Amino acid sequence: MVQQIELGDDFLSEETFAAVGRLTIAFGQLDYILQITVKRLLQKSFGEGMAQAERLETINALKGRSTELFGLRVMDQASEAKFDKLIEKISGLYKKRQSVIHGFWGKDNQGQVVRIWKRKFQSTNLNDLGHLYEAVKQAVRELDTITRL
Repeated sequence: MVQQIELGDDFLSEETFAAVGRLTIAFGQLDYILQITVKRLLQKSFGEGMAQAERLETINALKGRSTELFGLRVMDQASEAKFDKLIEKISGLYKKRQSVIHGFWGKDNQGQVVRIWKRKFQSTNLNDLGHLYEAVKQAVRELDTITRL
């Protein structure tokens, strides 16, 4: 059976657009703080450190380099464990980001808004999107704090 999905975006509420927009901006800030993390841990000038961070073209590369540099710079197992846990949390947030930003938003036969990612239905609940936003903002604050050495 083929499911009919309505295309367009006129069925989404302004609140949904705003929530997705807030998430997009928050993840942009998380991308940036990951670059700042590399710069800080390299102990380079802003321009030189950011140039090196920007060469790491994927989030996975930024997370990996951040983890490597943090371990070399801090050399404290408790701090490294805390940092690793934060990076793991950030990885989970990015997986959720992918489904929000790159998932298919549509309307099904019954007129319900749907979001599909990797052939699975995902939540379109504004509270869920709000919780994700708050989790991203918290990760930004934590990463900013832990890397101010």
